[in-house]
Amino acid sequence: MKLINLFFFTLFFSYTGFVNSKDINFSGLKKLSVQDLSALVSIDLSKNNYSLDEINTIITDLFNSEIIKDVNLNILEDKYLILIEEAMLINNIYINGNIQIKDNDLINNLISKPNNFINNNNIKKDINFIRQIYSSTGYNNVSVTSTYEKYSDNKVNLIFDIYEGDPNQITKINFIGNNYFSERYLINLISSRELGFLNFFTSGSNFNIEIFNYDQIKIISKYKEKGFFNTNISYKLNEISKSKFELVYYIDENDRLLISKILPDNFDDLKYQEFYSELNKKIINNDSFYDQEIIEKEIDKLNQTLIDKNINSYSYQYSILEEDGEYFLSIFKNPEKQLLINQINIMGNTITQDKVLRSKLYLEPGNYFLDYNKTKSLQKLNRLRYINSVKINDFQDNNKIDLDVIVEENKKTGNLIFAGSFTGDVGFGLTLGLNDYNFIGSGNELNSSFTTNSERTNFNINYKQYPINNSNLYNNYFISNTTSDLTDSFGFKSDKIGAGYSIGYDYSDKVNISFGFDYESIRNYSGLNSNSYIQDNIGNFNQFTFNYLLSFDSTNDIFYPTEGTKNNIKFELSPAVISENPYYKLTLINDLYLGNSKNDNFFFLSNRFGLANSLDGNLKTINAFSLGGMNFKGFDYRGIGSRDSSIYLGGNNFYTSTLGYGGKFLFDKSDNINYRTFITSGSIWGSDYATNNSFKNRLSAGISLDIMTAVLPISLSYAIPIQKEDEDKDRRFNFSIGTSF
Repeated sequence: MKLINLFFFTLFFSYTGFVNSKDINFSGLKKLSVQDLSALVSIDLSKNNYSLDEINTIITDLFNSEIIKDVNLNILEDKYLILIEEAMLINNIYINGNIQIKDNDLINNLISKPNNFINNNNIKKDINFIRQIYSSTGYNNVSVTSTYEKYSDNKVNLIFDIYEGDPNQITKINFIGNNYFSERYLINLISSRELGFLNFFTSGSNFNIEIFNYDQIKIISKYKEKGFFNTNISYKLNEISKSKFELVYYIDENDRLLISKILPDNFDDLKYQEFYSELNKKIINNDSFYDQEIIEKEIDKLNQTLIDKNINSYSYQYSILEEDGEYFLSIFKNPEKQLLINQINIMGNTITQDKVLRSKLYLEPGNYFLDYNKTKSLQKLNRLRYINSVKINDFQDNNKIDLDVIVEENKKTGNLIFAGSFTGDVGFGLTLGLNDYNFIGSGNELNSSFTTNSERTNFNINYKQYPINNSNLYNNYFISNTTSDLTDSFGFKSDKIGAGYSIGYDYSDKVNISFGFDYESIRNYSGLNSNSYIQDNIGNFNQFTFNYLLSFDSTNDIFYPTEGTKNNIKFELSPAVISENPYYKLTLINDLYLGNSKNDNFFFLSNRFGLANSLDGNLKTINAFSLGGMNFKGFDYRGIGSRDSSIYLGGNNFYTSTLGYGGKFLFDKSDNINYRTFITSGSIWGSDYATNNSFKNRLSAGISLDIMTAVLPISLSYAIPIQKEDEDKDRRFNFSIGTSF
């Protein structure tokens, strides 16, 4: 309205220039005075006569003021009468209809503020801002309107009404074409997360195009680190049902770069010669493939020798040279301008603490600035799951440099989960949990869960802390409380309260090492009879256990691998000096998947082996191995091995070996039903409570169907025991929800 009135006033003044000068009066002023208006206009309001040009300027200035809502002019015989409608003040701002985003998160970022004047342009910008915030969290169908509510004669309440609509959600993430990196590794690399069976009651959204784009960049960057410089990656969103989408990343890895030779400069430095020899050996051991981690690790050592000698005029760097189709690794001295880092500013982080981000940098105030350390810092920050993107700007002033580290965070790092599962082993189960992989901005992970099934109820809190000096290391702390009813299997009930710690190290993308210990206060009670295999378990025990785990995983999928290898070595030790039930236990796992390049079929070989023994008397049945059910199909849960009446005794040793063949059920890449045919051989033996401890082999054969739904995997299997013992219990059909095969 103000703009329309101003247009007609301009036309009016253009055709009425003959009107004589007159005095001016103002009407409609409530909060404002003429003196206040004088501060808004460029014409002196204290004189008596005004020309039309001056009136035009006054009205234009008033129109341009935010505190004036509207202006009208009446021309009387002896004066100009300017009617002013003052803008209303905002008393308060209210948000209605918002569920997913808190009031303060919206109000604190609006241009409109309490005690400011109403401004329609600002309100339009605020409405667009609210829409953008919702769109970034997957709510693309949101509707936002604004209204006023009169508070007093000169104040109103500004109200934004929001209709959120249904959010778009990613319920499944798939990778197609990845051979080098496993799907498990890529899932952990990207920031996007599925909203699947572990949080099917979640009403929020994980649908964010910006994060999808950042994840695409992360994957490309990771492939380049391993020498896949021509990798092409794209993604597609497939709508599964209303507001439910599958996110598919298509990966064309192309060839990996082979290094024909290292081209060293002619340096006399002895340390350099050692470096060259070690780097050359490691590249050869890597089949001469380019690997950024290998190269930079050795160059870091070499550059550290320069730092130790206080040499800052150059650093060692590398580049790839191509000649006649061959690629050479060139190592050279890079001159460095002598710039001291004055200060480092962290910008853009609203959740992650400054000290957490600073701990990931290879740059510190007071040190000399090296381009190499800047590159390393960018790479490390971009690998973090709670960071979408980062850039480092530098500003030089004489011999000093200031750095601005600008980050864009993934602000949705936590999930409330409510999950259901079912297996033939323990029946139906429920899990309620809360997890966050950037807990209160610390860069650490918190996972808590409450799980219950037919056999046990468990409450567990796990905190994973990354030291500020090495992000490849992590500390795990946990506490747990477990109540178990083992009456139908081991013949007693059990309560456990436990706490523990472990330190882990990600040696590489595929190799992880961890070592730790835990303490449990155990109370076993309500024994069914007085036999030793039950009574030896009954009582109160303090148990200390040391754990060592070495794992290697190069498989291409979490739930349904078809290529790669998985190896685990786990060793447990409860020493006699500090544990009341001392024992040791060794478990070996080996899975091998051989895919067929011409179709989706594959062969697989799965081996399990366990060895356990007591360090003082008999190995308690609760610490022994069990066999049958999900780990040996065709037999009942704990259906293989020695027993006395209904009490399961298990064994101190076991092995299983499964050979199989699998593929798509309908031989269609879009099909989500997979099949496996398999034959399993195995045995359990050596119980300290059994009269017959001899090795007796069992054999079964069967077929399984794994249905990979958008919510969770469902597995059905039918297996027939071919070789069994009289005491064994068979179960031919097995069904599970939440796990495959």
